[in-house]
Amino acid sequence: MTMKWAEMGTDLIDHLTPEEKELLSRLNPEIADLKEKLIACKTDRIETETRKAKLETNLTTNLKRQKQELEAIILSAET
Repeated sequence: MTMKWAEMGTDLIDHLTPEEKELLSRLNPEIADLKEKLIACKTDRIETETRKAKLETNLTTNLKRQKQELEAIILSAET
């Protein structure tokens, strides 16, 4: 039990092989880069979704107005 408590006080990296330490040192910058890219992708997605919502609103508004105009033309043609 004492050994487990002693192990808990050490860093995980202390228990890695030299190959694992080397791999970790190569992967850490890649992980940081991927995290930055993920943040950029999330930002782009939010901007795209916002633009999409605005376009959908404009489209719906324009279609409703056009429908009303066409209905008015049909009514005036019938009378």
